[in-house]
Amino acid sequence: MGIFIATSIGLVFNNFIKISLHAMAAGGAAMAVILFAYYYQAPFGLFISIALILAGLICTSRLLVSDHTNAEIYYGLLVGAACQLVSYLFVM
Repeated sequence: MGIFIATSIGLVFNNFIKISLHAMAAGGAAMAVILFAYYYQAPFGLFISIALILAGLICTSRLLVSDHTNAEIYYGLLVGAACQLVSYLFVM
């Protein structure tokens, strides 16, 4: 559900401002791991760290290739994480 919401919002936002879909996916994946650990009350510190490092690497690579600005990367991360959080609150 979170992926569907993020994709829908990302496609609409791209009509007005450029948003990084790679950053949106990375933010959604990182938030999904965090929410999974929160829901099951499990010690997933290693997995959360790996997810955040991968999200950082993805966003850094988008900046190095000069495909996006800082704001576009931050918007993507925010939209991806927020959509996962909204879907978690809606479903749970």
